[in-house]
Amino acid sequence: MRRGATLLVTVTNDAWYGDSAAPRQHLRAARFRAAENRRWLARAAITGISALVRPDGSLAAELEVGREGTLLVEAAGRDDRTPYSRAPWLVPALCFAITGLAGCAARHRDAATGGRTSSGSGGEIPPAASAPGNVG
Repeated sequence: MRRGATLLVTVTNDAWYGDSAAPRQHLRAARFRAAENRRWLARAAITGISALVRPDGSLAAELEVGREGTLLVEAAGRDDRTPYSRAPWLVPALCFAITGLAGCAARHRDAATGGRTSSGSGGEIPPAASAPGNVG
């Protein structure tokens, strides 16, 4: 995207995966990639699923696993950029920051309550000897 791509292309050989869910999962990942960048995506698979994906992630055309054929769709390239394509580092950074803040809040809460839960039990586990039916 940094170099101004107006169309995304994926060429793949899904023969490695045999009769598994992998080709369908790879197509889902391609659909997500098209949507996050708002670009048409052409996926050409030797043995997997070939497809043309719209910028919103929906399928414009598809050839199932093992099927030969040609897909023809009129697609206009796009040059607008999504927030993700402008700052791809932002989503992981926000996730990291939120996780860090949640961890700090949990430590602060534990320090303030002395490690006790709201029930006051402190999350303690009773000794095994006091369990009913325990011998020894």
